[in-house]
Amino acid sequence: MRNAPGHPARHTVARLRLLSVAAALSAAAPAVPAQAAATSAAATPPAATVAHVRISTLCKRYQHFAVATAQGTHFVVKNDNYGGQRECLAIRGERPNFTVAQSQLPTWHAKPQAYPFILRGCSWGTCSAPDGNLPRQVFALRRPVATWYTTQVATGEWDAAFDTWFGTRRMTTGQADGAEMMIWLSARRVKVPPHTKILHVGHLRWYLLHWRACHAGTCWNYIQFRRVWPVLRARKLRLLPFIHRAEKRGWIQPAWWLENIEAGFELWQGGTGLATDWFWSRV
Repeated sequence: MRNAPGHPARHTVARLRLLSVAAALSAAAPAVPAQAAATSAAATPPAATVAHVRISTLCKRYQHFAVATAQGTHFVVKNDNYGGQRECLAIRGERPNFTVAQSQLPTWHAKPQAYPFILRGCSWGTCSAPDGNLPRQVFALRRPVATWYTTQVATGEWDAAFDTWFGTRRMTTGQADGAEMMIWLSARRVKVPPHTKILHVGHLRWYLLHWRACHAGTCWNYIQFRRVWPVLRARKLRLLPFIHRAEKRGWIQPAWWLENIEAGFELWQGGTGLATDWFWSRV
């Protein structure tokens, strides 16, 4: 869970001088599938990377950068550094990826201080594309899926998670007042509370947590599904089974609006080297 930022400012993307350092940080992790799925060209990362590609950096708070697949699906990478410490993201070319090139979180914090992420939909006025797919009411969702390949590191304290926000009305900016549903693929040194429920979703075991969260006078349901056995990637992960589980408990309503599908890393400490190697989603 993260606190909502104020309205983000748009900034110019700078070119990273040390290309070799950024390229090293963004090396791909071994494949560990989270869920079997059929082959899809849009959901599959390129087989090879061009040797010399442009490296762009985002070092300012809430700075963002548009990326797209070769098939023309648009997403946005955002430096959601709401804690205020310096953080830089490196992006190779203009495809859906980013690496946390610098994260100045030397000591542990009680709450995450940043959530660098890649986005489909809208978040605080930043939208991936005016394609009309999101926001969309929950009852109108058909087959929302997401693919996310990550590189993870053995230092710091962080989680790797999808984040989806639901509003009681259609909105593209501001604090959502319905629910925040996170799907954690992995975490480092973030403990699971004792006696946490375990349930099966998509033939896999997940911890389930829920509470009411509030920020600046607005409250919402916080819902967390966390893999019992952590993984590095999810391929065409179906989101409706998670949404339906939350609906049955009254935490999400069919008339509410899904604002976005995000994938990123909540950072409590450290985080340098964490990377999104590939991201794709559809609604």
